Amino acid sequence: MSSQKSKLNNKKSQKSFLIIDPSISGISGDMFVAALINLLGTNAINQLTILSQELIKIDNEFQLSYNQKKRGSIEGTILSINCGNTPQLRHPEKIKKTINQVLTSLNCSIEGMRFAERTINVLLDAEAQVHGEKVSEIHLHETGSVDTIFDICATAILLDKIRSQYLEIISLPISVGGGLVKTEHGILPVPSPAATQIAKDYSFILKGGPINFELMTPTGAAILAGLQIKFQEHLPILTITGIGIGGGQKNFPDHSNILRVIQGQSPSKWRTEELIILETNVDDVTGEVLGNLVEILMSIGAMDVSILPAVMKKNRPGQLIKVICNESTMDQMMTTMIKETGTLGIRINKCQRIAVNRISKVFQVTIEEKPVEITAKIAWMDNEIISIKTEFSELKKLSEEIDIPIKSLQKRLDGAIYEIVGRNFLNDD
Repeated sequence: MSSQKSKLNNKKSQKSFLIIDPSISGISGDMFVAALINLLGTNAINQLTILSQELIKIDNEFQLSYNQKKRGSIEGTILSINCGNTPQLRHPEKIKKTINQVLTSLNCSIEGMRFAERTINVLLDAEAQVHGEKVSEIHLHETGSVDTIFDICATAILLDKIRSQYLEIISLPISVGGGLVKTEHGILPVPSPAATQIAKDYSFILKGGPINFELMTPTGAAILAGLQIKFQEHLPILTITGIGIGGGQKNFPDHSNILRVIQGQSPSKWRTEELIILETNVDDVTGEVLGNLVEILMSIGAMDVSILPAVMKKNRPGQLIKVICNESTMDQMMTTMIKETGTLGIRINKCQRIAVNRISKVFQVTIEEKPVEITAKIAWMDNEIISIKTEFSELKKLSEEIDIPIKSLQKRLDGAIYEIVGRNFLNDD
């Protein structure tokens, strides 16, 4: 493998983005789907026609229409969805099973299926936490409808159409609105408890306003969490290759109720990231505490943690703790470092990192005449693949299941994935 290199399509050697901009009017499921339709055009409409045919089998009153209309002064795609009463979908397992069945019938990709599973689980977990119940015990109201299934399934299949064209999904800060909202649970504050729970669990960057209305819905929040997005305050450096505008159901005076999605590519072959490096020195912390600190920091989103030997004041041996993270998780990292070590101060360094283009992708390969799925990270530069690394936890589990040594199995998987990459990876179709 190391002596071979697979060529990539030249225009795909640059880092690509899909940027979600909920900074104007937040995000809901139908607004995000509408924005993707606006971005993709006829290709999206064809896919949603097939999806609608599947959903009519579940709810014979289901109807989908879309139009180009203005919201404020900006034109975009507006979705209109009509659903009947589907009490059978108010049980968590039923709605999860239905989403899986619909996407399977549409031959959705593995990545799309996993996104949908993550998204509905995020939504159900939030509902359970808010009501103080187990997921299996909750009774769904607004969430338990074909509307929710449409939002999640439509997102999954439309992202399949552009998945090869972006590597990183970024969200700008979310405007959540304000005031109160009427639900089947009664009058609730904005953002709703479920949406707020999701924002907390996934470290969303929020801002109130700019109007008194529910701008971030639970489904919209769950979709962002399911996409495993990264938050940034501003757009990265990029050239724009596509724009999609999705409009909300309400048309407010003096306010454009829209959600934008932006496709773009970095003008440089290098992948540039804004990072935070946190540092602190300690000389009175045991190895057990430091080991536990590393585990906690990685579990809450640290990109990397290093502990280096150091000589401190009065020639005391100590340790330098360095944590690499995003700005959105910085406060949580610092709080953890202080509570776990007792350190009295932390240095904050903002920096840029140049990184090789990379993508994590699920591959289907055959080992010992058995079809298996394995996640691998592909890295490339100057149109040449420079590394393929399989996910170790999956590799270890597969090694135990089929009784093949890890080293031997990794070599076979790398070779099989390399063959797939050489044929199909990042192709336009």
